[in-house]
Amino acid sequence: MAMEHDKPLQCREDDQFVWPWMGVLVNVPTKWKNWCPVGESASRLRDQFSEFCAQKVVLMWNNHGHAGSAIVEFAKDWSGFKNAIDLENHFEAQGCGKRHWYGKKYRGPEMYGWIARSHDYRSNGPIGSRLKKRGDLKTVADLKNEEARKAFQLEASLDKQVEAMERDVEELKCKYNVSTKLVGEVEEDMQKLLQSHSEEIRKIQLNELAAIAEFDRMTLEREKKEHAMMEQVRASEILLKLVEEQQRETKLALDKDLELRKMMLDKQALEIEVKQLQGELEVMEVMPGEEVSKKKKIDELRKILKEKYDDMEEKESLQQILIDKQKEHNNELKPAREKLIKGFLDITSGRGNIGIKIIGKLEKKSFLNSCKNRQMRMQKLQLPFFIQSGRLKLKVGLTWFMG
Repeated sequence: MAMEHDKPLQCREDDQFVWPWMGVLVNVPTKWKNWCPVGESASRLRDQFSEFCAQKVVLMWNNHGHAGSAIVEFAKDWSGFKNAIDLENHFEAQGCGKRHWYGKKYRGPEMYGWIARSHDYRSNGPIGSRLKKRGDLKTVADLKNEEARKAFQLEASLDKQVEAMERDVEELKCKYNVSTKLVGEVEEDMQKLLQSHSEEIRKIQLNELAAIAEFDRMTLEREKKEHAMMEQVRASEILLKLVEEQQRETKLALDKDLELRKMMLDKQALEIEVKQLQGELEVMEVMPGEEVSKKKKIDELRKILKEKYDDMEEKESLQQILIDKQKEHNNELKPAREKLIKGFLDITSGRGNIGIKIIGKLEKKSFLNSCKNRQMRMQKLQLPFFIQSGRLKLKVGLTWFMG
C-alpha cells in the first residue's frame, strides 16, 4: 500500500518549470562494457514511456561514459505539460519521484523520474547544462499570460484586418457606384446613337426603295423593248439546243451500241473458253495418272470452269440490261426528233431559208445572209456571233436596248 507521501504532487501556478516541457530520469540502468558504463538506447527508453507521448529522449554523458540519467522532451502545448505531469505522478505513485530520490539514503535499482523544475535547471552537471541549453524557466501563470497576450495581439491584428477589409469594401462600393453610373451613361448614349443610326438607315432604305422603283420602271420599259428583239434570238437558241440534244442522244445511242457489241464479243469468247475448259476437264477425267495429282488438277479445272460460268451469267445479265436501255433510249429519241423537226419548221416557215448541211451543224453562209437581212430591220442592233464546233453563242450588246 502506498504511503501518504506517495500521493501525486499538486502543482501551483507560481511553480517554475522548464519550458518547453521536459522530464528528468535518473538512476537509469547501466552496465560496464569495455571499461565504460553503457545503458539502453534513447529510442528504447522513449518506447518504454510511449504512453506519455514523449517526443524525444536524450541520454546524458560525462567523461566516463553513460551518466545514468536522461532528459525526456514533450510537446510545447498544454497536452505536453499534462503528459509531463502524468510521468511525474507515475513515478510518485511507485515511490520513485523527485522527493524520494533526494530523501532516500539507500536507493535501489529502480529508475526515478519527475518534471524538470527550477532546481533541475540551476543544477550543475549534464542535466543542468542540457536544460539551460534547450529551455527557459516559466510558471504556469507566465504561460497563461503569454498566451493571453498572444491571443490579444492576434485579436487586435484580426480587428485591424477586419477594419482594413471594411475600408476596402467601402472603397469598392464607391468604385462600383461610379462604374455603374458610367455604364448607365454609356448605355444611354448608345441608345441615342442606335436610334439616330436607325433613323439614318430608314431614310437610306426609303431612298433605295424609291431608286429601286424607278429602276424597275425603267427596266420594265427596256424589257418591253427587248422582248420583241429577243424572240428571234430565242428561236435560234431553241434550234441550237434541239440540235445539241439530238447530237448528245445520237452519241449516247452509238456508245451503248458499241458497248453492247463488245459485250456480245466478250460473251462469245467466254463461251469458247468454257467449251475448251469442259473438253480439258473431260480429257483429264479419263486420262491415267496419279490419283492425288489428277484429283488436284480436276478440282482446279472445275473451280476455273465455275468462275467462267459465273462470269458468263453476269455478262448475259449485263447484256440484257444494255439491250433494254438501248430500246429505252431509242424510244426517248423519237419524240426528240419530232420536236426538232417541229421547232425547225416553226423557225423557218415564212421567215427566210436556213439550210442544214449535217444534223447539229449550221450552214454558215445561209445563216449569215439571214442575220444580215434581219439586222437591216432592227435599229442599232448588234449581233456578235461565234460559231465553235457546231455551237452558236449569241451576245447582245447594250446598244440593243437604246433607241
